[in-house]
Amino acid sequence: MNLKNKEKVMLVMIPYLRPDFPPLALAMMKGILDQYGVDTKSRDFNTDVHEYFKNNEIVELEKFCSDGTYRTNTIVKKIRLFFRYCIRKHILPFNPTMVGVSLFSFFMQRTTELFCLELKSFLPEVKIFLGGSGVTRFLVNGKTDDWSKIIIEKKLVDHII
Repeated sequence: MNLKNKEKVMLVMIPYLRPDFPPLALAMMKGILDQYGVDTKSRDFNTDVHEYFKNNEIVELEKFCSDGTYRTNTIVKKIRLFFRYCIRKHILPFNPTMVGVSLFSFFMQRTTELFCLELKSFLPEVKIFLGGSGVTRFLVNGKTDDWSKIIIEKKLVDHII
């Protein structure tokens, strides 16, 4: 089925440091969109972590991703630079109209905010969608949690699905 869709969709997985478990959700979404003729690419940013971060920095990244209280200016800056690198390398060449971000854990929320900030600085018009259990587990009767409301109000994302 080809709907001759003009949308270009990039699907990404925010690092959670489990590259040994490929994100099934991205593959499934890409397959569905491909069937409808949507130009789609996907990227698991976990696969870029070891290429970009030094071993001691990966330890800090793991703490940041898994501990809601751990935060240093150094690691936040490094994560933002990492996202700029990934955006330049994987997203800008594709020039998507939409970016779907998969979060399979609520621990990914802080890194997702940083990614969305960086993405909007490169592509202010791109539509950003968040999905996965990291955000949808907080949906109750169609309403979201405070974090989800805040990132929509800040215009960091357009929709949570």
